[in-house]
Amino acid sequence: MVDTPTLASRESPFLVEYYIHGRGNGHNARSIAIIDRLNEAGVDVRMFIGRASLWKAFRESRKQEDSASIHPDGSLSTSDADKPKPGVTTAISVTSITPSLSYPSAVSHILERIMGDCEVAAQTGRYPDLVITDGDLPGMLRAKLGGLPSVAISHGQTFAISQKPVWIANSRQLGRAWDAEAKLNARAGYWTDWQIATNFVEMETRVDTGVVARAPMRPEVHSMAVARLKRKTGSTKHDEQKEITKQDIAVSNLVLYGSTTPEPNSPMIYPLDKNANRRKLVICYFRDKNGEVATNVLLGAGFDVLLFDKGYSTFGGKDNSSFGSKWIINRSKRKKHKTDTREREIDQEVESARGVLESTLPPAQLIRVKDMSLFAPLLSVADGVVSSAGSQLISECIYANVPLFALYKEDDYEQMLNVEMSRHIRQGGGAVYGTSFEQFRDAFRGSSSGSGVIAVEDVVFRLTKGAKRSLAEFRKFADLVNEGTVSTKYLGDLLSSVQSNTRPNATSVLSKIDLSSKEITQLEQDRFYGMPDAAAVIMEIIKEESIKRSRTT
Repeated sequence: MVDTPTLASRESPFLVEYYIHGRGNGHNARSIAIIDRLNEAGVDVRMFIGRASLWKAFRESRKQEDSASIHPDGSLSTSDADKPKPGVTTAISVTSITPSLSYPSAVSHILERIMGDCEVAAQTGRYPDLVITDGDLPGMLRAKLGGLPSVAISHGQTFAISQKPVWIANSRQLGRAWDAEAKLNARAGYWTDWQIATNFVEMETRVDTGVVARAPMRPEVHSMAVARLKRKTGSTKHDEQKEITKQDIAVSNLVLYGSTTPEPNSPMIYPLDKNANRRKLVICYFRDKNGEVATNVLLGAGFDVLLFDKGYSTFGGKDNSSFGSKWIINRSKRKKHKTDTREREIDQEVESARGVLESTLPPAQLIRVKDMSLFAPLLSVADGVVSSAGSQLISECIYANVPLFALYKEDDYEQMLNVEMSRHIRQGGGAVYGTSFEQFRDAFRGSSSGSGVIAVEDVVFRLTKGAKRSLAEFRKFADLVNEGTVSTKYLGDLLSSVQSNTRPNATSVLSKIDLSSKEITQLEQDRFYGMPDAAAVIMEIIKEESIKRSRTT
């Protein structure tokens, strides 16, 4: 039997049951940022999470943060005088519904989830005052059957509650994709009282109960953005009072030696000379573990790659020294009518893509990272990101002004629309480029088997229109990465204390949040054109429900 809340525990803190879908990192990153702000405001949270390992990773990352805290309205404070007693979060691991489940299996799973989730409340004697569901269908049904007020929050709600932009409606392909996503995501919010769509683009809603808000940023993302800003402007200084953390050491080891725990006599990737040239640093993360081609292209273009690869195949083997070593130009299939002028254009295309490969730098490095808690710290020292086109990472890159090249599968309508929205409405921060995996493979028909060779066959003649656009987008992204100074400045900081041939000491990665609350708020408004913060919207809902609760006691 589905539980109904009683008044027995009305003197206890406000309790939110928060349901988080397990696919991808975006649901988790967004939800954890909101939960932190709820706890800061004295709200208890009972979290049902589909990927408990990510919760652990984010908590490990949080342990490295400064004592500065972020209030629900986005302001900062380090004073305890005006803080309520922090709320407590309990994490419960559950299994999320995925597209791979058959209809009977999905129905059975939903029923088991609802009964099990309700049993938790019965056993503890505490019933929720509000249910929040981030893409989790059982969470919405649990609230409906229990007669509980509820909020649906996700990026997918953008398509369910927003007015379709004219430029999307005028495109047959994009219009069809929008309609499909609207139908899909409407289910997760159909029986909820409020709907919050997190997005990086401001949009009008077509329902009175919905709002489009910017995704909340975790404290470590704030720190990362500040650290990048300081490195770009050359205003970084080693903070003698900031303790060097395990994360600082892990990041420096990865950048210098290619491993978080190098052997004592491990050689450095680059010489100790502070003035020596170094390759630019690009982070890669692919939700569906399908980034082999993109990773090879980056290595072939002369970038060092930090690949978050938990669950990846071991393409490239153990010896990564061959990556990025050369390009092959295969003209064997060229047609006879192609002129010498066009062939020269082809050579120019290849030379442009090849970049710095003719330099005397060591081969481009593929550095594998399995610890997700290092994502934000590494982002603070990287020059760009290539990843799946998830909305949360796009928002974080826009916020921190990180060049991003986003890839999506052609049948993934949500991620396709993410790239098109970022392309159509260029935001104030961060340059977002992207294309489909399929078109990217057409543009760079290379080896993903680990040979380290990218084959460029008739670069101009053979490309489809979509592949040519992919190549143009990648060039723009690559140019921005090559212009970047963030990794160079970080390496300079690492090597600043080097004497003779001694090894460098680790330096702090994430900057202290020493910007004022006004500056932080202004930074967000500049990036997202003053869109409301999703966490602040939820806090307003909780205030309303708290007033209703007080009237019933």
